[in-house]
Amino acid sequence: MTIADAPHTTSLDGKIVYPHVRRTDFTYEQHGVTVADPYRWLEDPHGEETEAFVEAQNKLSAEYMDKFEGKKKYNERLTELFNFERFSSPYKRGDYYYYSRNSGLQAQSVLYQQDTLESEPRVFLDPNTLEADGTAALSSNAFSKSGLLFGYAISKSGSDWNTIYVMDNKGNKLDDVVEWAKFTSIDFTHDDKGFYYSSYEKPDVDTDKAGTETDVNINKRLFYHTIGTPQSEDTLVYLDIENPLHSPNAEISDDGKYILMTISRNCENANMLYIGNLEETGSIVPRDYHLTNDGTVFYFITNKDAPREKVIKYDLAKPEE
Repeated sequence: MTIADAPHTTSLDGKIVYPHVRRTDFTYEQHGVTVADPYRWLEDPHGEETEAFVEAQNKLSAEYMDKFEGKKKYNERLTELFNFERFSSPYKRGDYYYYSRNSGLQAQSVLYQQDTLESEPRVFLDPNTLEADGTAALSSNAFSKSGLLFGYAISKSGSDWNTIYVMDNKGNKLDDVVEWAKFTSIDFTHDDKGFYYSSYEKPDVDTDKAGTETDVNINKRLFYHTIGTPQSEDTLVYLDIENPLHSPNAEISDDGKYILMTISRNCENANMLYIGNLEETGSIVPRDYHLTNDGTVFYFITNKDAPREKVIKYDLAKPEE
């Protein structure tokens, strides 16, 4: 008999009979201390025994909750509270206006497009149509400066792994597909020729189980994808093998002339910043957060020697100052 086949009803004395979980003698050394970890086998989400135990736990919970007289009333009240129409603020990209809307109980909000603020809206992207159960969600997304291109990342079933797609402003999907992106932004160069994104090495897991792996993500990479080319030809912009926990992300300056690469680590409230001149290849200057720039003069918010933060400016043309 497997765990899932075991009885999960109450015993004769009225006590709940919980699924049995196997204990082991597994230990490991941590800083010279022996640590017991008898349930380490449960860390394998795809193990047959793990799946049987989870199924048994769910079965027990369902049996208990189905006997709860207030369950129906509770669900009806929650549904009532969540069932209200909500919108984002409208914004303009290129020739069109955009906003997101949820009619109330939609699993994902829908992105709409309008010719003017007064014209009839039309659906631009509806994530609810991507998966029958509504578990496909719109993650990172961005328009190019011209508004002609829209890059969007889709995650499924709550996974942090994303697949990036590209559409034009008419809603036509391009052939570009970038797989296994993670914790990424999407930032187009102003010439509409491509965009920057971040990813890790593809995990050793089937695509339909992406996000269930338990390995630590290391060696995050920054890539540049050229529109109209396969992902295999993407340009590697940044990878620091000596610092595997460093996390790069890219942003294009408002004038389109510079790339600002932020390097962070874990959740620390600190980062490194590199500024690259896109018009002069090889000009990478180490310099925390970019506000804007006026030519070579950049403005940043920083907490360096400023517990309440401050605004500073830096002129690339006058590095000595």
